[in-house]
Amino acid sequence: MLTEVLIDLGMRLNAQKTIVSSDVIHSAVKADKHYWMMAKRGTANIQEHLFLIHNLSLHHPNSGSLSKALDKFYNRVSAIEQYADLSALPLISIVVDIAYKNPRSYSICAAILSRLLQFINDEEERKKIINQVLNKFEKIPNTGHIKIWLQRITVKSDRLKEYNELLCTKVNDKSVNLWNSDWLNADLQKLISYEPIIDEEALKAMDMVIAGNEVQMFSVDYDVEIEEPSDY
Repeated sequence: MLTEVLIDLGMRLNAQKTIVSSDVIHSAVKADKHYWMMAKRGTANIQEHLFLIHNLSLHHPNSGSLSKALDKFYNRVSAIEQYADLSALPLISIVVDIAYKNPRSYSICAAILSRLLQFINDEEERKKIINQVLNKFEKIPNTGHIKIWLQRITVKSDRLKEYNELLCTKVNDKSVNLWNSDWLNADLQKLISYEPIIDEEALKAMDMVIAGNEVQMFSVDYDVEIEEPSDY
């Protein structure tokens, strides 16, 4: 009955988000949030913490709880300045796998990756890792979004690194056409083709590590949760 009323108003119920339950307590909490509240107790070790998030991503892919958990992990990693026992490679592998299976997390995973790469002192090793990440994503279609974020990581250290995504190539070649503009008159075509859309001043001001305000749309502290222990 409610569905029929909403249709007349140009609205509809999302069947995937509509449930009927006699359990008022448990049904009031989304499944992904309930899972995370139960699973995250005692995450003292940073690698264990990330493993828990990876497990959450398998049980509840692209969920709001996953995005929020990754935001908090980003904040935790960002606070680490010197951590001799941090092994970055296993953490990078886990983060990349989360992103690979959860497109909604591309931006925050890229931010975490940009921070973890700073724990690797060898520049050639960092380039090798980026290339391995690119090769992994080449196996699946429609990955232009993650390539844009990977370019955001490398543009300061390697401006000319090539990515086979039009928006990425536009950074170094202003003549690249992002869309077909043949139907426009010559003056407009020229304006669109050659008017710079890359803010060079913004590029100069950027840091190699992606800042939280680039990827975090909402505060991660808006609700009360169990405090996660620290190991730094």
